[in-house]
Amino acid sequence: MSTPTVSSPRPLSRPLSRQTLVVTGVILAIVAAIVVLALIVGASFPSGVGGVAALFVLSALLGATFGALSNGFGLIMRQEEALIGAGFSRGPRKLTAAPA
Repeated sequence: MSTPTVSSPRPLSRPLSRQTLVVTGVILAIVAAIVVLALIVGASFPSGVGGVAALFVLSALLGATFGALSNGFGLIMRQEEALIGAGFSRGPRKLTAAPA
């Protein structure tokens, strides 16, 4: 007696794609890591879930602010290197191969 071959993967018990389940797990791990890191450095959330939500809203606003400043600086300088902060680094201006 031979075993039947399956042409498609075994269906999930929920109508979700496998990618959705994986991405959800990754997002949950990132959120947990951010909250644990905030607690390690001394943050407290006396308002509970509202405080954690405020942490994410403020961090998104801070990230958007620095992103906008970087893009504005890049537009003013008209150089691609300015978008990655090459103007602020002390390292080499361009990453090029050494002459042979």
